[in-house]
Amino acid sequence: MINLVMNKNGCINYNYTKNNSEILRLLIVNSLIEQGFKLDKDSNILITKDISKDEARALHKSYRRDKLLKEKLFLKNNLYKLEGFFANGKDIDPLNFQPSIIPVEGDTEYSRLFRLATLIWSVPVSQGFGRRVRFLVIDEHNSKLVGIFALGDPVFNLKIRDQWIGWDHNQRASKLYNVMDLFILGAVPPYSNLLCGKLVAMIAVSDIVQKYIYYRYQGRVTTIKGEQKNPQLGLITTTSALGRSSIYNRIKFHEKLIFLKIGQTQGWGHFHLGNGTFELMRRFLKENKNPVEKRNRFGQGPNWKMRAARTCLSLLGLSPNLLRHGIKRDFYAIPLANNFREYLLGQSEELDLLDFNSTDLVQYFKNRWFFPRIERFPDFIKIKANETLKDFYELI
Repeated sequence: MINLVMNKNGCINYNYTKNNSEILRLLIVNSLIEQGFKLDKDSNILITKDISKDEARALHKSYRRDKLLKEKLFLKNNLYKLEGFFANGKDIDPLNFQPSIIPVEGDTEYSRLFRLATLIWSVPVSQGFGRRVRFLVIDEHNSKLVGIFALGDPVFNLKIRDQWIGWDHNQRASKLYNVMDLFILGAVPPYSNLLCGKLVAMIAVSDIVQKYIYYRYQGRVTTIKGEQKNPQLGLITTTSALGRSSIYNRIKFHEKLIFLKIGQTQGWGHFHLGNGTFELMRRFLKENKNPVEKRNRFGQGPNWKMRAARTCLSLLGLSPNLLRHGIKRDFYAIPLANNFREYLLGQSEELDLLDFNSTDLVQYFKNRWFFPRIERFPDFIKIKANETLKDFYELI
């Protein structure tokens, strides 16, 4: 039997003593309804044609609350130590603004700052898998945090990407190592109010980042096949958080688009199984000795949570289509070389890299977006750091 108790924070405390599929099935359905999803008579999520950004944020609200509750101890131990990295509007000197890219390594103050910053957005971020590299963007003038970004291994099967590149299974298996996914990216207030999300996006594909990744993985043996591969990136991909991206849209450099929108996801995922629901589903699989419950290590197949959730839903008599939440996201490709496609198809031996000089990218951003935005929005100086961190202060 599953005994459920809702604690004061709205998160599920549970004791699982014996398989009871009916209770778990009802719990999953009720959890989706409480989050704001609408179900049809067969308990499938009703997919509307267009979900607004506000509606999508509302659907993520429970997931974010669950994430913050899990990070409560971390916030209690680190918030007051790290709050000085967050700027007030008056701390920004536009003429002396100088962003610096800082790699994040190990268990350091910067790694804790990165972790804290990921909790700010209304849509909780992924943790990524496989190769993962994290970066902070710091304003050198005042040592305040501008934003963060992270790149990781892409999923193996992705129809939008694979059809656009045009590779087959063997070509993809050989060259996917030369692609990484930009799975975390954003600026924090007040820099986000000055369009610095675009700045972070631009420097995330810069020569500095590409070189860092190259030298970090040069000579390393791959986890799955035990091979040494050329770690030079030819392509970066990314997905918008909520529908059409205001950050990636129309980013140009030397009059050429950097982020190419090549399609849209179909709205599948598992974020709506938060608040303890997925943990119950995993326990159900374990109780039934289903082998998928243990296959959550890198190299044992793509997206373990999706596979585990799909298996559990089927065993419970629910449609696996409950994993289709309906929030579509724009998918972008960022070619880093003139011949990226030929290289990924195995038709070229070396990459003819594009010029993404970090200094030039920063200056272009300042002239194109930063200074004009300051003129249009002088009230940025009124933004307070304690407003940025308000949710955290209230939680602890």
